[in-house]
Amino acid sequence: MDDDVRVIELLQITLTGRGYSVQTAFDGEAALEEIRRGKPDLLVLDVRLPRKSGFQVLETIRADDGLAHLPVILISGNSSNEARIQGLRLGADDFLIKPFSPRELIMKIRRILDRVSDQKLLQGENQLLEAEVRRQREQVLAGHSEMQRNLLKIGTVLQRVEQINEQRSMARVLDGFLQSLICDVGLQGVCFFLRDCKERTFRPEVWRGIKDTVILNLAIPEKGFLFQVLALEGRTMSLDEFGDYPRAADDLLRLSSAGFTHLTPVRQGGDVVALMAGGDKVDGQALDALDVHLLSLLARSAATAIQNALCFDEVRKSFVVTVTQLVATVESRYEGLAGHSSRVNDLALRIADCFGLAQSVRQTISYAALLHDLGALEEYEELFEAQRVLSDEERIELRRRASGGVRLLLENSHMPDVAEAVYHLHEYWDGTGLPDALAGESIPRASRIVAAVNAFDALTHPRPHRAAYSPEDALRIIQDRAGHQFDPEVVDVFLRALEMRPPIAGLAASGDETA
Repeated sequence: MDDDVRVIELLQITLTGRGYSVQTAFDGEAALEEIRRGKPDLLVLDVRLPRKSGFQVLETIRADDGLAHLPVILISGNSSNEARIQGLRLGADDFLIKPFSPRELIMKIRRILDRVSDQKLLQGENQLLEAEVRRQREQVLAGHSEMQRNLLKIGTVLQRVEQINEQRSMARVLDGFLQSLICDVGLQGVCFFLRDCKERTFRPEVWRGIKDTVILNLAIPEKGFLFQVLALEGRTMSLDEFGDYPRAADDLLRLSSAGFTHLTPVRQGGDVVALMAGGDKVDGQALDALDVHLLSLLARSAATAIQNALCFDEVRKSFVVTVTQLVATVESRYEGLAGHSSRVNDLALRIADCFGLAQSVRQTISYAALLHDLGALEEYEELFEAQRVLSDEERIELRRRASGGVRLLLENSHMPDVAEAVYHLHEYWDGTGLPDALAGESIPRASRIVAAVNAFDALTHPRPHRAAYSPEDALRIIQDRAGHQFDPEVVDVFLRALEMRPPIAGLAASGDETA
């Protein structure tokens, strides 16, 4: 589609000579009529057309369900970024600036049509591939060793994807895909960047094989040249492909410094919702065609899984809000306990922020803090109104019963990460706690953080059997127990979070004081 007859004739001769069947039009209205009549496989569209501009034609196509997926290459005499960005925003698949070589256009056409063909094949094959792998495995082993490796990898990825799709939490979904990138594709360092719609950037959510200090402040802006090109291409791209573009230099430097060598966009509909970043392969080899296909397969699967996890997360938030209100209502009945879970949540999140933890981990910590006393609500009336001090045996039994009950409830509510955090809240750093005598870092991080701030809040508020400690005294008690009951690193970060560093002095508390 072009208003220049010479351009139309040149491209028609060139493309026909390459074996393509070519339809033409010279204005926007005629273009739309020809598209609806001829049902082409690809559209080469000039931006400046009479009656309807190329942008208007593109917008009309993308709004039509029957034409929405038609690949479009825009051609423009305007070399400004604004024209390119506008075309990208309207859904163009590629962009060419006049004057251009017909050979360049042919290369772009081939690449787009090949990609469309691959997508159609994969959509049909994904449902049957796993069964086909099982049926033909013996035959493949007989004479096609390379094909065996490829099919086995694809079959493994599909099995893993099927397992991932059974997960509900975003953390477990993304962790499953990271495992596939490491185990199936063989990458050393990997990271999932999720879209932050508010800041219009992609920020690291989960990662493996990358130092936290390197990755935490890394972000890829949506308006950056590197992302715009990646979204336009819609495929796995190595960072070397951006080497000739000075406008991508800053993003390239940050990504390269973190050890990444390639990026893959994760698309949901027409939007990029995440980015998969990977480093070199463990065996030192470059990505081959199979690796690229696996990355493409994982990206498509991740798009669906992420969307499902986001929807489920909204349901989970509603559940937590309802239960949190119940806990707050019960707590409000007792002096010294009102607002306890809310305060524990605030303090726990301050520690999480100091650690620079990912949003999914931060959410697990928050939910564990808000719900950690859910299993003990039935005991409050006896404990607070009767003002009875529990014996050691009674306290142990209460903790077992409460943690077990709330674990079952949260697991049935599809919150296994929160269930584990609450269940192991009374584990001790030295392995002498309950219920499983876990020690050190085998205790969930969320449990270690919530345990420390829960003890602090309990100490600084009155209980039936004692008065409240001052914050300074409470912190000294917690410091004294670092390395025994509490994670020393969590205690240190907690002190920094509160900007209070009282000296470790002679104040001691018995093991019952935080009950």
